[in-house]
Amino acid sequence: MMPFMRRKKRGVKCVLQSDSNELLADGVAIAAGEGAFDITSEKGLPPLAMGSLVKLVMHGEDGAAQVYRGRVYYSNREKLRVEEAALCSGNEKRRTYRVNVNNDARLTAYSRGGGSLRKAWVEMVKLRDISSGGCLIETRKDLELEPGNPGLRLMLRITLHSSVEEVEVSVKSRLNKKSDAAMYGLEFAELGQRVAHAIDMYVLKLQQDQIRKSRNSL
Repeated sequence: MMPFMRRKKRGVKCVLQSDSNELLADGVAIAAGEGAFDITSEKGLPPLAMGSLVKLVMHGEDGAAQVYRGRVYYSNREKLRVEEAALCSGNEKRRTYRVNVNNDARLTAYSRGGGSLRKAWVEMVKLRDISSGGCLIETRKDLELEPGNPGLRLMLRITLHSSVEEVEVSVKSRLNKKSDAAMYGLEFAELGQRVAHAIDMYVLKLQQDQIRKSRNSL
């Protein structure tokens, strides 16, 4: 009979953030009991006060991102434990899992009349931030807020690290910035698993890059 072998716990990639969404560290999280996670990082962890509220953006084997909020139980350079961790709502996840960018993107509008889609216009826009649920764009085009213009279907073409994706979006908010341009908050329509995974991995990589640059600037 083969001797019993204890299976080694497998961790998942994670990003540690303050409760105000400041990027703190990236590493690996391992479940340490109900509502508890141990975080380690080869790059070292920041010392945090016991009881501090933090957020964990974690990626499972399927690539899906989950956001937890909890409290620091203990913290040192080698290991940090978060307890009382609870899943954040969808809206909180979108606010947490968001990074600033400055990329070109393409917005295409299709008219829905006559039972078929016809291209109405194409506009190059600037992608200013992105999360798993949506993005912020800057454009000179005047986008009417839905349901004020329900006849248009909007498709946004964005470049990720390893792919170019075109996703359906809806306009959720408008923020005037200049006389000749405005910022619009867009929400992604229901994404397929492959595209959702690609966006999550893109955001994770951007967060890791920003954390590394922040460390190098110290």
